[in-house]
Amino acid sequence: SGRIVSGRCALHRPYSWEDLKAHAANQSARYAAGEYPGRSPNGNAMYDRYKRWCIEHGRISNADYVVRYVRWHGGSALEPSLAPYLLDDGIEHWILWHHPNKTPGDTELDPASEAAVARALVAREIKGEASPSDVPLVCFQNVPPLRSIPTIAHSHVFLRVGSMLPEARRAVGAMRGAWRQRSPWLALGREA
Repeated sequence: SGRIVSGRCALHRPYSWEDLKAHAANQSARYAAGEYPGRSPNGNAMYDRYKRWCIEHGRISNADYVVRYVRWHGGSALEPSLAPYLLDDGIEHWILWHHPNKTPGDTELDPASEAAVARALVAREIKGEASPSDVPLVCFQNVPPLRSIPTIAHSHVFLRVGSMLPEARRAVGAMRGAWRQRSPWLALGREA
């Protein structure tokens, strides 16, 4: 668990697949108890550098960067997190974005619907026998105090890449590679 210091949990531990499932099932109570996933101190520092870089190089906000550079499909986009949470090996942190022109930022998102959209976006990229049901994931929208970009409705999607079929794993890898090419921040050699 973490200790809350000025709005951030000061000490986070890597979350396991079981931790993520438990958090998704009861995150309000877990948040109230100070238990929620987060970044390492280095991850928070990198996220702060990224936000400064946006302002210095593009004079854009974090939200503007998302709207401009993610790959939209009918008002939604699934991209790797630029500032991922601490997770056990084999789990990747992605974000399911909803374009603010289609979905207001304060929309409360349904976890089951979000999981279906995320699986469908991965399935678009799968070549071969894998199907959306072959994409193991946990999905949740943060509680309001933890929403770092409140103007864009979004859910955190955690992919258990290590247990995916090879076709699904390749699709996720291709999506990750395409994001690195589209993202000016990542194109500079920064790692998400």
